[in-house]
Amino acid sequence: MGIQGIKQGMVMQRGTDQTCAVYFTSKEPLQSITCSDGITPSWERIDDQYLLTNIPCGGPYTVTINNDVFTNIYVGDVWILAGQSNMEGVGRLTADLYQNNNNAIRAHFMTDIWGIAKHPLHELSAAKHKVHTEVLRAVAPHPIIGAGPGLTFAKRLFELSGVPQGLISCAHGGTTLEQWSPDKKELGGDESLYAAMFERFKENGANVAGMFWYQGCSEASEEAITLFNKNMIKLISSIRDDFRKEIPIVQVQISRFAYTEENTEPAQEQWSRIRENQRLLQRHIHRLDTVHTMHYRLDDLIHLDGKSQDHLGITAAESMYAMLHEDKKGCLPGIQLGRIECKQDEYLEYQSQIIVHFENVQGELTSSGRIMGFDQAADTSKPIFTSIYDAYAEGSTIVLRVELPHQELLQHWLWYGYGLNPACNVTDSNGRSIPAFGPVRIGNVD
Repeated sequence: MGIQGIKQGMVMQRGTDQTCAVYFTSKEPLQSITCSDGITPSWERIDDQYLLTNIPCGGPYTVTINNDVFTNIYVGDVWILAGQSNMEGVGRLTADLYQNNNNAIRAHFMTDIWGIAKHPLHELSAAKHKVHTEVLRAVAPHPIIGAGPGLTFAKRLFELSGVPQGLISCAHGGTTLEQWSPDKKELGGDESLYAAMFERFKENGANVAGMFWYQGCSEASEEAITLFNKNMIKLISSIRDDFRKEIPIVQVQISRFAYTEENTEPAQEQWSRIRENQRLLQRHIHRLDTVHTMHYRLDDLIHLDGKSQDHLGITAAESMYAMLHEDKKGCLPGIQLGRIECKQDEYLEYQSQIIVHFENVQGELTSSGRIMGFDQAADTSKPIFTSIYDAYAEGSTIVLRVELPHQELLQHWLWYGYGLNPACNVTDSNGRSIPAFGPVRIGNVD
């Protein structure tokens, strides 16, 4: 075939007029484009490529360009999945996970073939681009492992939007922001993760609705933390330049790491700092939202279990939908930390309350058993000693009871989810985790 940008079985990204808006090139002069179902496509030449429009949301369609026939074509929304292993999918494939049988929820697998979306979405050992198979040395997947959040992300967006959903799989486990650097784009997709992602974008119509990003565990070192914000801002700016629009991005704040050999004080602090940088990143990047993972269960030392991945995908989809649509259909962005108040106890001068407010809470905050995960200390280094003796939820706030007078407490700092493997159990009524944060000054709005 002499066509690049259109593939068998693909989902084409819709435009604002609810018809396809995809870019392609043709080695031969363009003579004709036809579509099944009595649809008359439109196209126009833009520089060295064509823009195809006027095929409405839905499918499957058959599209013929000159003599090249493309079958099983859908029109809807297309999403980039990128990051490291939790996005790649390393949860156990248990029988109670969502199993997709909807042909309108599709994936462009790393084998370069479109099909009905299913676990695993990332088959790195069979990837077309050698950056996955040779440079980063992918191994064949374990038969019981492969659950990630992408499948339920697409499922929930299909339920909310009613249009076909396409996933372009680009993640690779264990990778750093340096390995995702856009500076390596010119090396091509056989040597650069960024270039491989960009080539897959161009091969599939050069138009997507947004990105679902889950990465950060590999940034938990002193040097990487220092560069984290700069590298993330550069990465997203480059993606938006290369993708020709300010695509919305939902990122995941990293969860826990239960590896005891890493359980040193520098590592505890570094993991907390990465989570805090991720929490605050949307202050620096427009159309970015963050969803959180601190209460989820793990299937090994660092990877969310399959059921948690299923739930995370739903949470991220609702965050994305809330960012994109005025009619939010009950969806909310990720939970955010609001103001932190401090009140003197009504009766005892040596006791106080810290009232932690949260925004975007579905229903009310709750916990499985006694609330865990909050720490308080007199400086920002580490919360070794804490005077918190009780904690409970009231609507969208958490009330912490502390054995310290009000004025002294106002000089202290607060954390939720400090360290590598903290016990955290606060969610809202929809099971969405509150963010890990800290150190945040008590009494300040942050």
